[in-house]
Amino acid sequence: MISNAIEFDNPSLLLSGSSESSPVAPTPITIIINPNSNNSYPSGECGNQTVTCNNLNDAMDSFMKVATLVPGFPNKEYSMYQQLNLLLADGIYNFESNSISLFNMNVTMTTLTPNSSLVIFSGGNSSLTSPLFSISSTLSNGTMVDTGLKPSYIQINGLQFQINQTFLNVNTFSSFTDFKINNCKFLNYNNQESPMITINQGAKQIPIENNAIYFTNSSFNLMSTGYSIPFMSLTNTFVDIKDISVSNGGARAGTGIGNFINATYCSIEVDNSNFNGVSTSSGLFLCFDSTISISSCTFTANNAQSKVGGGGSIINMVSDTIKRFYFEISFSTFVNNSAAGNGGVIYAVNTLGTNETIKSYILNSTFTGSFTYGKYGGVIYLSNIPLEILGSTFGNSTSYVEGTMLYVANTDVYVSNSTFKYSDIPIPSSLSNSKINRGGFIDPEINHAFYATGSNLTFQSTNLYEVSVGCTNSVVLVNTEDFGIVGPNDVFCAYCLLTVGINKNPYCELPPTGTSSPTTGTSSSSSSPYSSSSSSSSHPTTGTSSSSSSSSSFSSSSLSSSSSSSSSSSSGGGHISLVVASSTTSKPDGSTSSAAQNPLFGLLVIISIIISLTL
Repeated sequence: MISNAIEFDNPSLLLSGSSESSPVAPTPITIIINPNSNNSYPSGECGNQTVTCNNLNDAMDSFMKVATLVPGFPNKEYSMYQQLNLLLADGIYNFESNSISLFNMNVTMTTLTPNSSLVIFSGGNSSLTSPLFSISSTLSNGTMVDTGLKPSYIQINGLQFQINQTFLNVNTFSSFTDFKINNCKFLNYNNQESPMITINQGAKQIPIENNAIYFTNSSFNLMSTGYSIPFMSLTNTFVDIKDISVSNGGARAGTGIGNFINATYCSIEVDNSNFNGVSTSSGLFLCFDSTISISSCTFTANNAQSKVGGGGSIINMVSDTIKRFYFEISFSTFVNNSAAGNGGVIYAVNTLGTNETIKSYILNSTFTGSFTYGKYGGVIYLSNIPLEILGSTFGNSTSYVEGTMLYVANTDVYVSNSTFKYSDIPIPSSLSNSKINRGGFIDPEINHAFYATGSNLTFQSTNLYEVSVGCTNSVVLVNTEDFGIVGPNDVFCAYCLLTVGINKNPYCELPPTGTSSPTTGTSSSSSSPYSSSSSSSSHPTTGTSSSSSSSSSFSSSSLSSSSSSSSSSSSGGGHISLVVASSTTSKPDGSTSSAAQNPLFGLLVIISIIISLTL
């Protein structure tokens, strides 16, 4: 056995929980493992340069024979074994049926030869339930050992894993696990029954992150779990991903993976990473009551193939328990991603009875070539999730029914300093015979690039080229001088207010008092300032229809509804028109809310009153 005074790898563990002096870190233990050797030694007596251990299990037996469990270390609330450094010689490490328990350990595994890429774990049997590494508070005989705060700190560097059995299983309740994976490769994982990594899969689900897992400078290739099994299943976990690449999911056997990460009560951060050609059932990141932040990443040709539970090839989010639910995307690129369900790239739905108060953000990002085989949201489908889009570019996306770029329901969306533009690109062959909306402004059969129902949608200082807007029970403001909405077929209005251009008359207004709502099954009419012919469109959520009546100029009749007001002034040929309107919005719980409760509505009312008094 070699015992060296190696520098402590986790200096943060030396922090004291009180003003008392920190306990002294015990001397780390270093053990060498060589899978090519066939040494003979008594149990627990291997690991030095003369007699290396033949495998990991023997190495752990040697460690436990001499290891010291230090009470009050790393601080007075905890106890943990002294640090173990495992140095692995080049070679093939065959997967063994016995799990290696790392509970309450402080272990670093790395290559014996610096920067070697020849330490490979191989084998495993998908029919076996035991993982390679286990951090569990319950022993095999059912005894609970997680009776206090017993942390586990594990770090793995420079290893390659070509295994078909679960790599890591963490199942703790009150103890904390910190697991770091750096410069590792995961290749050819093929297990149709179990995820590669599970953390607290069977634990009581409470919104407290008592685990953390970190991936840095690592790669994941040729994953196959079947569409019902995620690659990672995580609960109550903080996830930090930096500089990784994920590619070619499902290339073998064509089965793909359920998700790259299936997260419940988690916080996920993804930075400077690439995801290419990954085929999933319901999105790379399936998040339940969780948050996700993506920065400086590239997503290319990924797809989600399930039509059940929404689409979202990249982000599929559902919140139904707690108000802890948002996504943030910045400085990232999304190219040719698709989904079978709603939302080609992002599907985010809050089913709580109350509105989500935390705003989601998209900043300085690009989305091109996105499409959905579902009905709504070629790029984004939102319901009851407030969103702000800043400095981003969208283009060339398709959907079957409405919202080829953006479909929003019962929420507020603010778009600023962004660009939405279509160009001539080929429509995917699988969609060529369907009614496709590419956001054009000539064909009356083309659906709208933006569709809002029961929402407030505002475009500020944003360029819109050859795109179209439709709305129902909503307020849509396009405050821009350079817009591409130019024809009657670009606008569909049913019981909503839509204004295009700075200081312009609205395309359509709320109907007079007494007019039937869209939910009654009757039809409504709306005017377009450029209309010369009539067309009809089906409501995407109610199935009712509305028609656009011909008019060579905007109707001068004012709203008679008590829920709307208008004031205008004309001077020197200039014209100012301020129109404010409220609309009824259905909530998931069956109750209703008014757009008049929206801050934007209140601001417009105040402006209208001031101008009226001034005039």
